[in-house]
Amino acid sequence: METWFAPAERLSNDEWSQQTRLLTENALVKILLASVGGYLVILNSQRQAVSANVEFLRMLGIPSLAAFPGQRFGELLRCQNSDLMPGGCGTSPGCANCGALLATLESISTSSSVTSECRICRFEHGVHRTLDYRLKVSPLPVGNEMFTALIFWDISQDKRRESMEQVFLHDVRNLLGGLSGLGELLTLKSGDETAGLMVRLSRLLNRELDAQNLLRRAENGDFLVDLKPILVRDLLADLESIFAEHPCATGNMLCPLVVGPEVVHSDPGVLTRILVNMLKNAFEASTAGQTVILSLEPEEGGLFVVHNEGVIPADVAVHVFEKSFSTTGEAGRGWGTYSLRLWAEGFLKAKVWFTSDPGRGTSFYLKLPSVQSPSLPQSDNGSSEPQV
Repeated sequence: METWFAPAERLSNDEWSQQTRLLTENALVKILLASVGGYLVILNSQRQAVSANVEFLRMLGIPSLAAFPGQRFGELLRCQNSDLMPGGCGTSPGCANCGALLATLESISTSSSVTSECRICRFEHGVHRTLDYRLKVSPLPVGNEMFTALIFWDISQDKRRESMEQVFLHDVRNLLGGLSGLGELLTLKSGDETAGLMVRLSRLLNRELDAQNLLRRAENGDFLVDLKPILVRDLLADLESIFAEHPCATGNMLCPLVVGPEVVHSDPGVLTRILVNMLKNAFEASTAGQTVILSLEPEEGGLFVVHNEGVIPADVAVHVFEKSFSTTGEAGRGWGTYSLRLWAEGFLKAKVWFTSDPGRGTSFYLKLPSVQSPSLPQSDNGSSEPQV
């Protein structure tokens, strides 16, 4: 039978029925079908579905696979490519890029487990729908025959949310760029303080968008750390600039103290974001007129300390680093301390902790790991200059 990609051959209905009975009578297969979290379909060497768990059958709206004997994965899901060729699922030109098919063929040929993602365009009730799945395909020996277990989870909403977030961030950045450019133009022409404020607030909001994007990438595990030598004086100057115009610092003072190294080695963007979150928490916990102190202690690797005069109650302190926990109780809050530990421990291999005592106030600590100092990059004039 003609095919553009995967083999089109199938078992006869009698052979298919023999395989389904073999799996139905196998005790281990019964346990597997009942215990797997997600959708599970078992395929034979011809990629025909011979068994499935209740969740998969319920999704299809059928009592058993006997309603569609010998059909393949894409045919059961009504993939738009599954009926383009007489050979069905896997044989049309579009099948060459199907994540589920490629993972299944790789698992069969290598006798190993394969994880992947796939996108299937379904035609259902007269409407085309696009669904995204995360899947794991593994060999499954039963008796003297070899089958393939395909477990998959619907991640369509996650994919849509991720796409919408990216579009939103892109559009907002474009708007901020326009506002900032207009503000700078008005400032040059008239010296209007309001225009200058618009520029500063646009930059501040842009930084917050960077932080949200960084957090999203960190949680998804698709962020790569870029370690560089960083001049501490420039880092502190950047932080002072941020909080000179930050609403949370209004009425308070930031006091930077440096007794440690002049250069630290870290990812500039991640380190700045961690310190910004530490300082924001300190300012938000302070009352008007109080001072927040940022210091760098003389320890190997570098120890940053952010101190404020407030005290964290003991019943709150045990939850400080928990995701979405907030002392204010407001929805959408509680990501600051969670994210700084996620970035610090997960990406910089640093340590984060805090102390809080009546009379001494609260201090958050960021201890960077000790690293061998790399050679500093050369500037145009041949001198070594740390990057920020």
